[in-house]
Amino acid sequence: MSDNQGITKRGGQIPVSKDRNAPWKVSRRNVLTALGATGIVMAAQSFGGASLLSRSEASGSEPFVKRVIDIAELRSLTGVQNGQAAAVMMTGRAGLFYFSSMNLSAQVANDPQSGVYVAPSSDTTGSSGAWIRQYGQAAAFNAKVNIAWFGAVGDGVTDDYPAIQGAVDFSLNVFFPEAPVQWRVSQSVIVRPLQQLEGECKWQEWNLSADAAKGIKGDPGVAPFTTLPTGTSYPSMPPASAQQRRGLTFYRMHVIGDHAPAIIHHYANNFTYRECCLRSNYAPTIPMRYSYRGTFDNNFIGTSNYAGWAVQLYDNCNAIDFKGSNYIAGSSIGGAIDISKSQSITIQSGVHEVVGLACYRIGGLTTQNAEYINEVGNCHGIRIVGNYFERCALPISAGMAAYVFGLEIEGNFLSCGGNETAYRTGFELGSVSGWKIQNNSLIKGANNFPTIRFGYNSSASYRYAVAGTLKDNHVQRNDLSSGIDYEADASMPAGLLGYLFGSNYMDFTNTRDLTDGSPITFKTFGRLHEWTSRAIDGIESTKIIDFDQVGPEGGLIEEVTVYLVDGTPDASIAVGYFADSQYNANIAIASLTFKGERASVPIGNQLILGGAGRLVIRHTAGSVPGKYTVQIRYRK
Repeated sequence: MSDNQGITKRGGQIPVSKDRNAPWKVSRRNVLTALGATGIVMAAQSFGGASLLSRSEASGSEPFVKRVIDIAELRSLTGVQNGQAAAVMMTGRAGLFYFSSMNLSAQVANDPQSGVYVAPSSDTTGSSGAWIRQYGQAAAFNAKVNIAWFGAVGDGVTDDYPAIQGAVDFSLNVFFPEAPVQWRVSQSVIVRPLQQLEGECKWQEWNLSADAAKGIKGDPGVAPFTTLPTGTSYPSMPPASAQQRRGLTFYRMHVIGDHAPAIIHHYANNFTYRECCLRSNYAPTIPMRYSYRGTFDNNFIGTSNYAGWAVQLYDNCNAIDFKGSNYIAGSSIGGAIDISKSQSITIQSGVHEVVGLACYRIGGLTTQNAEYINEVGNCHGIRIVGNYFERCALPISAGMAAYVFGLEIEGNFLSCGGNETAYRTGFELGSVSGWKIQNNSLIKGANNFPTIRFGYNSSASYRYAVAGTLKDNHVQRNDLSSGIDYEADASMPAGLLGYLFGSNYMDFTNTRDLTDGSPITFKTFGRLHEWTSRAIDGIESTKIIDFDQVGPEGGLIEEVTVYLVDGTPDASIAVGYFADSQYNANIAIASLTFKGERASVPIGNQLILGGAGRLVIRHTAGSVPGKYTVQIRYRK
């Protein structure tokens, strides 16, 4: 290579002359080659109302450009005139600048890292002019800026936080090139509303372990990104509406949290994560609170060494759609997605492997385990459709701590065995109402564990799964031995036998499919009934009062209420199936907590045993006169 040639590199270096102090004339072709795609846009870019390149060509001469090594040398230039151009050759910060003699003090102040506006040393405020990087800002609305222009190094040692925060503060459209080693940040970068962060991550092509260092990584305990403005927090100090980070897009970003999340996403609606690789170690990857209307599309999201869930959707994370084959993993001790106090969430076409906890947990966060009480509550309208689960101990758990109203699980493939995880069950349902499990295919990890397990939520009024359908599923056992298809929690009464199952196929390996049961939808306990007793005097003799009959399929008591009519009697009552000596509720009226004339009776057991028999109230006389009535809401 001759002495008067340099090497064109990715950072934007350009051919240089041997005499660096001489003015440098370059051709149009060399300028565009040096600047890459930026130069192509710049060819149509205005320099003070006229194109520098076009103006030079019209005069029959090549454009005059001053070559400098770095930003410091650009600042030091003297005798600069309005419209003069300079090419910075420093890798990463390379680019074409022109000088404007206008008062640019406001622009210089808003760009403290000098990524776009560079004030000369003779006037560092920019009031008498500044150098302006050319990157297509006049030809394109909200043109993209590069974090390297603002001083990001990416060697894994230098703290790139000031440069990255500077780029994010300067523009709504920020580009993160692949780091030479890693973009390191010592503080969380605070994103802005309507911001698009774009990287070069193509995780689908990676050997993930080999490329773990290529993204932006926070120091231990530092989340690389946050949506919380300075001075705000969840839930005690939420940002004002105007401060909330709406309209965010993370596109092809590679973000790594170490003992911290990758992204803290609170109070940020209308968001999109697309084709990103987001990972964390010893922490959730994306803890999300009070953020709604969002999309996850074709991302890799994973956490390791964390006994929790990679994605947390708590406290009104509503109207969120997972689509486009998101790969979400929680490792052998973690889970993929945890949903609490949120509504209208669809998870479709996802891939999940090696998950030790419930892969999807819905309504399972308890007040004891939550960091804040705001995170705990009921869930509504959850759809799980067309996902692939492999080596998952428990693919789906719902309603084990809070109610889940409206749950659809359809068209999923579940392979639930593997060396990394101990198989527990395919589906676990607690307090779930209005649910449907159909057209799924399940390979069981062990025959002595159930296909579906009905849990017992002792803290809820509706303690069991009701109003649901289980049909047209296919289950393959791993050998020819007998196995368990359905199991109830040991805390649940035998009345659960009143449920009916059917239209599900059990495939014994190397044999033909066998139909298990006749096609029939899951038992829903029929319609709601309500009955109110006559006024009962507390000192009446002990008696049994019938209020209905129950069939062989049993029923469910939803609510028992006592109303005082006159006085405060000290009688006792029991409610339930006459043949069951335990009854469903049994309490002294004097021990109830009344609000006005009304008190709710605690129900120790909601299910009514099957069998042809009477549903009754048992009144046991007290010594204090006074009248009361009993109202019962039940299904059968």
